[in-house]
Amino acid sequence: MAHLNREERDKINENPLGDSLSGAREALCEAERNTHYEASQSDDSADAPERPRLFVAAIAKLLFSILSASEVSVALASRTGRENLGVDLMLVIKQAPDVDIWAAVVALVRLVFYSTPPPSLSPSFETPITHTSASQQGSEQTRRKIEARVFEEIRHCTHRAVEGFHQKYFEGHKWNRRTKRIWQSAKSRYSDTDKRWTRLPAAATEDEVCGWLLNLQQELLPTERAAYFTNDGGNKVGAEASRQLGLLVKMRRDEAAGEKHDWRHVLVIGELKKSDQKNKSLWLQVGSAVRNVFASQPTRLFVHAFTLTGTEMETWIFDRSGPYSGATFDVHEEPEKFIQVMCAYLMMSDEELGLDTFTKAKDNRLFVTMPVEARGKMRKLQLELDPNPIAHQRAIHATARG
Repeated sequence: MAHLNREERDKINENPLGDSLSGAREALCEAERNTHYEASQSDDSADAPERPRLFVAAIAKLLFSILSASEVSVALASRTGRENLGVDLMLVIKQAPDVDIWAAVVALVRLVFYSTPPPSLSPSFETPITHTSASQQGSEQTRRKIEARVFEEIRHCTHRAVEGFHQKYFEGHKWNRRTKRIWQSAKSRYSDTDKRWTRLPAAATEDEVCGWLLNLQQELLPTERAAYFTNDGGNKVGAEASRQLGLLVKMRRDEAAGEKHDWRHVLVIGELKKSDQKNKSLWLQVGSAVRNVFASQPTRLFVHAFTLTGTEMETWIFDRSGPYSGATFDVHEEPEKFIQVMCAYLMMSDEELGLDTFTKAKDNRLFVTMPVEARGKMRKLQLELDPNPIAHQRAIHATARG
């Protein structure tokens, strides 16, 4: 039996299977009866290898239709190894406890993964199923389903509190002198005695924090080419999946009164939550938003993001290898660092923001310029690109399989 840790057992107990397996149990029982009947009608032991085939329909229904819909299926860690298929399936037939069933599923997945050649499945399952957010499009893109897919993509490639993160992205740049000058101007809004920002209320709500940040921007950063925007009223971010963001950064020229923000224009993503809401859900909300940026900006190299939970800030970079972050810090305890970060997102160059600097846009047309040699001289050749790519990766974490 596969081992399940304490956290996995708790997740199973929080999400009982209930009567959802009744149909699968009936199918397995019928398959078991047919197996015994066929065995009694044949004296040829060569039929034995065909035994697993009788369980295929029930297994397809059990594993892909029922168990994959449960939140437990995305909470269990992956395994490697082998177990006995027949014994594991009997757990379902005997109406075993949920913990035993999920342990059997883990063992079954391990067995199927290492089978050579792979066991035959019914025609509807012969096409490989790739569980990436790229498969969640159209009407299927509900928030929970997208976040479940995002979780599968980035659960094993997320790195937090990466050493040197802040130095790489927020120090040693051309705009650092400007951020220092702005910090000098911002000092009047900070109390050295109380060690806190004077206009930021204690236990502030998300709206109060957002209002405070926008006021800082208006007073200290009114002329930057980029700016922070919020979703006031119904002004959500449009495109694939309309959703509410705490804050976003985009160019001021891309702001149109009364229109939804467009994912094609989003430069940086920000989420503001209460201090007790720093959890997996927040992480997945940010990941889902980043996924939409990549989908709408297919040549984007990476995306900056940040979370502010209460007064604790965490800065992120999402690229095609996954997300990674710097060490969290308190905006009251490190006010200059906070100003440095908030200024940086508005002052970064296109390259520092992860934008495609190779392709140039002009009059709603896309071009790339390439150096070519003609008659012994180097010239620049300009090629126009079709604005609609043949294919592009929507999922955050790109793999060889896509």
